[in-house]
Amino acid sequence: MEHIEQTMDKAHSASESTKKPRKQEPAAKLIALLEQCQKDIQTTEQRLAEAQLQLELTRSRLSTLQGEIIQSYASPPQTDPIPLATVEHIQETPATEPIYPTYGLYAYGLVKKSPGQLDIPGIDTKNKVYPVKGSGICVMVSEINISQFQEQVKNLYAVLAQTPGVVNNEDGAILQAHEHVIDTIMQHTTIVPLKFGTILKDKRAAVKLLVEQGEDFKALLAKFEGKVECGLKVYVDIQVAIQHITRHDPELARQQEQQESLSKGTAYLFARKREEQLKDRANAELSRIGEHIFTTFGTAAFEMKQNDLLAQKVTGKKKEMILNAAYLVGRDNVVAFQEQAKKITAQYSPLELELEFSGPWPPYNFM
Repeated sequence: MEHIEQTMDKAHSASESTKKPRKQEPAAKLIALLEQCQKDIQTTEQRLAEAQLQLELTRSRLSTLQGEIIQSYASPPQTDPIPLATVEHIQETPATEPIYPTYGLYAYGLVKKSPGQLDIPGIDTKNKVYPVKGSGICVMVSEINISQFQEQVKNLYAVLAQTPGVVNNEDGAILQAHEHVIDTIMQHTTIVPLKFGTILKDKRAAVKLLVEQGEDFKALLAKFEGKVECGLKVYVDIQVAIQHITRHDPELARQQEQQESLSKGTAYLFARKREEQLKDRANAELSRIGEHIFTTFGTAAFEMKQNDLLAQKVTGKKKEMILNAAYLVGRDNVVAFQEQAKKITAQYSPLELELEFSGPWPPYNFM
């Protein structure tokens, strides 16, 4: 009898020992998942630190290149060939910095003919803008102190490197002056704008530019005759988009109910995974909407172009940008072009889209 009781006790103990791991198994899996999440976070943080270091190195390199690029705008003055007899002597002479001209001509853009007597201050706010003629067209220029301009641009780049997209009036004065000149000329005639920082050595260099590239410039002037550029940016609150998608998707609603029935730990992991899925769904849907808006406005344009989306730290907005587009439209069709916004905002009213127009501008994006 005693033997039978001992046997039953052992069986009971064995049964208990087999039950305990089963009770612990879900907890063990949860702990393993949490540990994996922690490892993933550590790996991501390490990669982020490495990326931050690379960013700082790139910024340092950019600062060096900016000075070199700005200085290259002004080519060294022409000199006669060096006689061979003097080469040996020159090689023994300590190297010196190349001599660049103090003054040059800042170029704003090309026009078919001079827009008349325009009293426009140049980018330095001192020297007036005037035309240089050649090959049947004109380039609008003003005299500029190259060294002073170089210093201003360096300061501007330094500010942009620290606060992307944010420039105060003092630091951004040269940008505003550049745009003011081009915008003023555009009010009177068609202009092919040149890039910010285009400097020619003198009038001879300006005429040479017109002669050598005159046919290309004439083709662009003909293309842009009677046309302007309009910009369109579209913003949306990503959380509003996610809520809208969730309400109208039965499968996502079912997942929400399923999450509520799970234990606390499992529900947390389930919610994390579901959140990522929702963001992916929202991004895909917003990408489709952005493309639809892009093509809708394009029906009233001669040409259209999508530019890179800007981050929130650049735009300064709480909403995220889903479209950054430029359109080449008729000068007399700008109002009709913008009127399409009413249809778009009505169609996507649940998403509370924010449409931001800019322009009319010279056709920078269609050169």
